[in-house]
Amino acid sequence: MLGLILTLAVQATASMALLALPMVAPAVGAALGMSGTFVGYYISAAYIGAVLGSLLAGSLVPRLGSIRSSQLGLILVASGLGLSCTAHLAPMLVGALVLGLGYGPITPASSHLLAQTSSPRHLSLIFSLKQTGVPLGGMLAAALVPPLAMRTGWQWAIAAVAIACALCAVAAQPLRQRLDGGLQPGHRGSGPGVLAPIRQVWAHPPLRILAICSLLYSAVQVSLTTYTVTF
Repeated sequence: MLGLILTLAVQATASMALLALPMVAPAVGAALGMSGTFVGYYISAAYIGAVLGSLLAGSLVPRLGSIRSSQLGLILVASGLGLSCTAHLAPMLVGALVLGLGYGPITPASSHLLAQTSSPRHLSLIFSLKQTGVPLGGMLAAALVPPLAMRTGWQWAIAAVAIACALCAVAAQPLRQRLDGGLQPGHRGSGPGVLAPIRQVWAHPPLRILAICSLLYSAVQVSLTTYTVTF
């Protein structure tokens, strides 16, 4: 149960961070002297980082553990949001990339933890509950960031989300020794090893079809959540 609560909190906080800037994109665009649709470039940079972070998670999680990997991810997310507070496009795009690098390992890390600590008969339910952290994070971003931006300005609103990510990373520390078992300190991921999961999925037609369908669903979801406020 502790593992589920922790992974749900981490997932929700990271998702809130990813959607924080799209929630105030018109205000940020005005500060940059650009249309609010610039947020598409921001999210694209974030997901480039997330792809890289997800691929690296295969070697990172066994070596550091699920909790430490999640903590590292949250610190990177917070750092990326810190760069996103600047009213300059180049640092913001770098911040989006850093944010994505931190966001990428969080789902693999939480899945690794729950697979180790959950009963096989309840695994589907546990994973489903954990994944509700993504829409929960979106709800939190929509409910908290715009009102805070109206009171304090968009930069302080983004900074508040960054602080929440850092606090979540700190809050996870007491559970690390209890939940991060079976570490492989000598595990190293090579270039071919990092790409091995992609080759494995592509080699099996059912997995390949499922991955392509998931990609399409995810693309629609990301486009909707990114542009809704601006629209």
